[in-house]
Amino acid sequence: MSRLLLFAALLLTGTAASGETADWRYSVGVHDFAVPDMDSDTYSINGSVSVDKHTEAGRHVYDSAVVYVDQDQDDLDPDHIPI
Repeated sequence: MSRLLLFAALLLTGTAASGETADWRYSVGVHDFAVPDMDSDTYSINGSVSVDKHTEAGRHVYDSAVVYVDQDQDDLDPDHIPI
């Protein structure tokens, strides 16, 4: 479900309904949650999307979302949620 939301967010055109252009930014990356004391590495991917615009009424609108997806095989943290 979250992968679908990220994909849908990346497909947005970046044009507001009023005809003004909004500043859309996105990123995709990889990271490693490393625990050297336990010789543990959890490789993961992450993605983010944000929008920044000023409305005709003079309001500043900013929103962002970040998603991390991993597969923790070492189970070092019992409270760990992979997404």
